[in-house]
Amino acid sequence: MGKEGVVLFGHGARDPAWAEPMQAVARAIEASASNWTVRCAFLEFLPPTLPEVVEELACDHRRVVVVPWFIAPGGHLQRDLPAMVAELTERFRPLEIEVWAAVGSWPAVQRAMAEAVVEAIAGRRERKGESADGKKWKGESGGRKGEAEGREEKGEEVFRG
Repeated sequence: MGKEGVVLFGHGARDPAWAEPMQAVARAIEASASNWTVRCAFLEFLPPTLPEVVEELACDHRRVVVVPWFIAPGGHLQRDLPAMVAELTERFRPLEIEVWAAVGSWPAVQRAMAEAVVEAIAGRRERKGESADGKKWKGESGGRKGEAEGREEKGEEVFRG
């Protein structure tokens, strides 16, 4: 019962590919922190939910850290997550559930994002989607409908996330 777990908790999306970057980070964390169990959980649209993951971990973990996979602390982190964690804490005593700040509010994450954009602007870094484990992502880049398909026809990688 001495294990510790980390749950990357994201909003979720209808397209399962949305979770690929988060899952790549989870794999990288697990490879670096092998004494921690790492899972992803979602508020909506994708399985598993936070209650499902906490239930799984509660049987043999003493502590679970929830890392909100959000850029900033909006309504879901201010209202939904605290209510969910309060219910889970009561339900799975003596499991300790700790919630950290939204990952996007961490100074190290902000520095990394700024550095990546600056390097991309300067042409020193690929702007194409690639995960932490080297897997290519496919998806709309936020441009006009059909723009991504046109770039794919030219043989360009397209971010779909």
